[in-house]
Amino acid sequence: MQAASGISRHDRETFLKWYPFFLFANGFFALVILVIPFLALGPYNLAGVPENPRFSEYTVYAILAAILTAVAGLSFFVSIRKQCEES
Repeated sequence: MQAASGISRHDRETFLKWYPFFLFANGFFALVILVIPFLALGPYNLAGVPENPRFSEYTVYAILAAILTAVAGLSFFVSIRKQCEES
């Protein structure tokens, strides 16, 4: 039987059961997006020669992408949870 919000009871229970995992996965992907440029474009160049450590434009883009990923995922999962709890 469908609820007024269009979410079945089984889907609602499944989502609420897996909700902590979804939040963890969202945070993990945001962290991966954030860490990749620090590993790839960090204080060493591709030849392994130390360089002057500083933020590159790609690092700034990665920080912004990680923040947007975390905020978008969090707001998405929170809105679905509210919809599940209301129905």
